[in-house]
Amino acid sequence: MSKLPDQRGLTLMEVLAAVTITSIISVLIYGILFNSKEQYNTQTEKNEQLSDMSYALKVITKDLRKSGTAPEINLNTIKIGEEEYVFNTSLNSISRNGVELIQHIIDFKIEPITENKYKILIKNTRENVDTEIVIRSEH
Repeated sequence: MSKLPDQRGLTLMEVLAAVTITSIISVLIYGILFNSKEQYNTQTEKNEQLSDMSYALKVITKDLRKSGTAPEINLNTIKIGEEEYVFNTSLNSISRNGVELIQHIIDFKIEPITENKYKILIKNTRENVDTEIVIRSEH
């Protein structure tokens, strides 16, 4: 009786199965990584815009407190003491004394609530930031 030679290696079906499984796993991993990157970019942009809005609100609040007087409110211009804030609706930005303070803004208002209390609202496409401030005049 003769022995068949020792056959080692993989059959074509085994190779195809391994390639198919590897391809499916690779596609799933790529999808997860791609979605994670997109989520990271979205969250980073959202956090930067929220940080910028908070900073602008802090600057405006500080100017209001420092002035001790009621702001002069016009359509898109707000004058607080010596500082002038302009909301540019075509550029979606707020500038302070001609220097851009914040971008991507769709609404900016300072509304009187009482004689010495004001509500400041800054709104972008994702978030609203607002605060109320009481102006204590120095008499």
